Amino acid sequence: EDLSETIASLGPRIWNIHIEDIKGRVHDHRIQGHGDIDFARVRKALDRARYTRWITLEIYPYKDDPGGAGREALAHLRRFFA
Repeated sequence: EDLSETIASLGPRIWNIHIEDIKGRVHDHRIQGHGDIDFARVRKALDRARYTRWITLEIYPYKDDPGGAGREALAHLRRFFA
């Protein structure tokens, strides 16, 4: 399903978000910016839903360098969520 449409359909019922990136609809928790998710569309959908709560990074596969993965993910997401 389309992520932006899902956000719109849930609207104010969204309580928290765990955000990851995926490539080719494979659920493998990529660093944000390494997959297919259009974070600009996600941000617009969240704005329309008036979501103002937490967004948590899902990057746990990067056990060898979690700090580096987190910094890279945040750098990418700040373009949309700053």
